[in-house]
Amino acid sequence: MQTVNYDRILKHGINFLPTLENKERGVSFERLYSYEQQKHRIHFTGILHLPDSTSRTNTIPLYPLQKVELAGALAKGGFAVKQFYGNFAGEPWSEETPATIAVAVADDGKEGENK
Repeated sequence: MQTVNYDRILKHGINFLPTLENKERGVSFERLYSYEQQKHRIHFTGILHLPDSTSRTNTIPLYPLQKVELAGALAKGGFAVKQFYGNFAGEPWSEETPATIAVAVADDGKEGENK
């Protein structure tokens, strides 16, 4: 499972992520964050810029799921976390990595048994 590293977002008060671009197709996607501390929600605004110079904007609330909460939710759901990574290159997770990637398996109490 992969999500944005919300530990990093909250720690540093990050209010945007790098713009994604496809120059060949003339499109780009801006990602803006606004943290609402009282509700513990991030308002995510995505702005899609199209080749005809128009844009589409949408804002939705996100729950900033942090690593410790993710580990607890996976355990409660019957999964054992094997490893956390900070990106798809397999680097270890830290509060400074861009992603939170959890590798988890069903925890059926038969770990190590051939299936």
